[in-house]
Amino acid sequence: MKKEYADMIGLERHKSKKHRSMGTNERAAQFAPFSALTGYGDTISERENRGEKMAQMSEDELSELDDMLAALRKCDNPGICVTAFVIDGKSGKGSYISRKGRLKRVDDYERRLIFLDGKSIPLEHILKIQLDEGIY
Repeated sequence: MKKEYADMIGLERHKSKKHRSMGTNERAAQFAPFSALTGYGDTISERENRGEKMAQMSEDELSELDDMLAALRKCDNPGICVTAFVIDGKSGKGSYISRKGRLKRVDDYERRLIFLDGKSIPLEHILKIQLDEGIY
């Protein structure tokens, strides 16, 4: 042992005359984990449970979508309205959105629809595509 602490080794532990000594449960509670953001864990799990799963398309719907994509490959910047599934998180759940705009191209390599404004939608998330002549 170090010499500098030799004078303290034999001393009794200090006991307060003002405060009672803390019980074992109270002492343990000081070191128990706590939630700094009360309710945050519940909010996260609720958000993960929200949403819906992506619908499975029938053979007829897939064939109709393939025909539309083939037609779009031949057009120059058509105005379209796309209904697609957007995944919200790791759970695979999400929601359907509609996106209108002018199509730049169908990218078969990346498997995406690319709009003139640079935004894109994965082909496997598309539920429906409609031509929209009202888009300029």
